[in-house]
Amino acid sequence: MSESQKEYIIEQATEMFRQLGIKAVRMDDIAHNLGVSKRTLYELFDDKMNLLKLCMLHYFETRNSRINAKISECNNVLESILTAFDLFLVDGEVEQRLQTNLRRFYPTLYEELSVMMQQRNRDRLRAALQKGVNEGLLDSTIDVDLSVAMLGWSLSGVLDTRKATLPQNISPEYALRYVVINFLRGISTVKGIEAIDAFLRKFKKPEVEKIN
Repeated sequence: MSESQKEYIIEQATEMFRQLGIKAVRMDDIAHNLGVSKRTLYELFDDKMNLLKLCMLHYFETRNSRINAKISECNNVLESILTAFDLFLVDGEVEQRLQTNLRRFYPTLYEELSVMMQQRNRDRLRAALQKGVNEGLLDSTIDVDLSVAMLGWSLSGVLDTRKATLPQNISPEYALRYVVINFLRGISTVKGIEAIDAFLRKFKKPEVEKIN
């Protein structure tokens, strides 16, 4: 089987995991849906966990490519940070379900992917904040590494309902965005605050995909 056919299987299996859930999709289901033998799947991917890992990496890379394409149109680094975050929120429910399934049924793989993605996100945010400092949008006295850590802690607190009791009628998505916007305001220069306000004036809340 060619590399392009293998990539096709990964793409289609990713969509099945995304739509139906990680636990629900068996290798038999993937083989039947794609019209290939189960033996072929095992020859190509060894087992379901290895295929699942490749599918999750594909999911993350596809999402990142979509985000990169969108932020390439942004006017400044603060707008790119807020745009990227809004796009993360659009996929939030899907990704939360995938992460929950991974943690429950494939904890070793979940830990491996979590460490990798968290490090990648921290590196990306660190580079963006440093660019904001260099461009005069963020206060030059901020500790970039500490800022990355503090924003991560704040977002984790909202996501973990054991640590955050939200006011009535406030969704986690709204709270997460509130945290990011106000955190950035707190470390921005006047020029940076103006850039944030310009972004908010043209902002339209993204529709979050519904999960059955």
